[in-house]
Amino acid sequence: MVWASGSAFEQTGLRRLMASLPEDADVSVINATNALNSEAVQYSHTGEITHEKLRSLLGTEKSLTREDKKTLAEDWHRLVAEQGMLRIMENGKVQTVPEDTFDRSIIDAALELGAYKGKFLKSARIIGQVIGYAEQRVSDFFYRIPGQTTDKAGSVRL
Repeated sequence: MVWASGSAFEQTGLRRLMASLPEDADVSVINATNALNSEAVQYSHTGEITHEKLRSLLGTEKSLTREDKKTLAEDWHRLVAEQGMLRIMENGKVQTVPEDTFDRSIIDAALELGAYKGKFLKSARIIGQVIGYAEQRVSDFFYRIPGQTTDKAGSVRL
């Protein structure tokens, strides 16, 4: 059984796994975020969900057909061929996007936090703001400061 939310990194991992397993392997999947998300709570990946809530989903797994597994494995090969570093979910599909995809969000967060007023902002504060409001979870590596100029203390000037 595999736990795989609707996040790009978990879906990418599921595709990688399907490309690695024998075609006749029995595989079932639980998408915990789809099962547990509601208007009140929105989980972005399985790691945000307590083990008690995950345990309650045991028995709801979906067995993958041979065709399902083949489709996922083929999608893995597509992703590898694209040689991209950043992937997001778009219209229910894992998509490779340019590494500067989140640059606008970072600039907007910096401005919202007062950067346009000459206020000193630590880059970690800006990145934290972006991650906190992000609809998709990606590695914080991709939330770099666009067009950055930094001094030895790590300050950023926009």
